[in-house]
Amino acid sequence: MRFLHVLLLALMSTMSIHAFGQCNNVLTNGNASSGLTGWNFSSGTGTTWTVQNGTYGPAFVASYNWTTMNQTVDLWANGYSTSYLDNQQPEISYMQMYRGHTVNYADKYYYKIELRSATNQVIASYNLGSQTSPITTTSAWDTVAGSFTNYGSGVRYVRVEFGGDDAEFWAGNYGTIVDNSVVSVANIINAHICSGTYIFNGQVLSTS
Repeated sequence: MRFLHVLLLALMSTMSIHAFGQCNNVLTNGNASSGLTGWNFSSGTGTTWTVQNGTYGPAFVASYNWTTMNQTVDLWANGYSTSYLDNQQPEISYMQMYRGHTVNYADKYYYKIELRSATNQVIASYNLGSQTSPITTTSAWDTVAGSFTNYGSGVRYVRVEFGGDDAEFWAGNYGTIVDNSVVSVANIINAHICSGTYIFNGQVLSTS
């Protein structure tokens, strides 16, 4: 009997550790750990992204013209049925961290996320800045985060787009630094992307 009790405690401990490490980020390569894979990029002179090591490990770094990247997530392909999406309308949360690059940290940045239908019609969206009215970055990390609820039926895709531009207009990559991009469907247990403790969608997450 005592053996069964110990075995049950061991199984519960294993389940707890597994749950703590779970990540339901449906974006591919949101933290640049796989280089530039998983994203679509802008083209043209001075619009090439690169990956550099930063505060949380690898991060995306913009160049000296508007440097943009985007990714569209197929929710059905990620295991979310149409009936679940339409009837439950699960909370869809998003997050991204950004900051300026030395020497002049006042780089430019914008972020856009859209919930789209099967025919790519925009059902709901959120924008932070734009190319014509961008956010000015600083040397400190900032976070854009929020969520969609009660958005109605028909959502099948999530599209994320963001962009950066350097303040110096220098050749190479001295523009906005972007890291830790997350799109999460329903409850997130642990994003498992940053070191230490941080806030995401009103929840305190820790990977330490």
